[in-house]
Amino acid sequence: MHAAFQRIGNDYKIIDLESKHGTEVNGTPLHYSSHILRHGDQISLSKGVAELVFLREVNRLDDTVELPFTQPKSDSLLPGLEIHLERREVRVDGTRLHLTGKDMDLLKLLYQKANNAVSFEEIMLTVWPERMLHEGNVPDVGRVEVNALVYRLRKKLRRYGQQIMTIPRYGYRLDV
Repeated sequence: MHAAFQRIGNDYKIIDLESKHGTEVNGTPLHYSSHILRHGDQISLSKGVAELVFLREVNRLDDTVELPFTQPKSDSLLPGLEIHLERREVRVDGTRLHLTGKDMDLLKLLYQKANNAVSFEEIMLTVWPERMLHEGNVPDVGRVEVNALVYRLRKKLRRYGQQIMTIPRYGYRLDV
């Protein structure tokens, strides 16, 4: 659970239940605390995955209120490409892509370091941490495996795949 609501007399409060991705009221994180709710307060759970508006009108408790639908927050540096890092979801022109865990790990790394070269070694450490043989070394992954993963990711990203540039003898860069 992310948060709990509690009625105290004529007031209502929201209590953050130490959720992993937090609870915010009007853009302010609660950090394991509570907040007395006021009419119109905007509540965000799990970094925007769920967004609520608190409506407090005593005479209208049974009324249905129509609110505009808002899309979840996404990071987008390229029109038509939506990357939801917290949800590990990618959409191209509104269509959800089915990416493997490794695909998403690589895309997240390249996206977070957009327009900067990322070395083969950093890709190996980030995408294959479970394949470390010895402390402080690079995982037991060859460049052929990295290249194959990049090839598959480029194909899945369709026209946006061409934004992943090869840096000869070094690694890759996502150009946005």
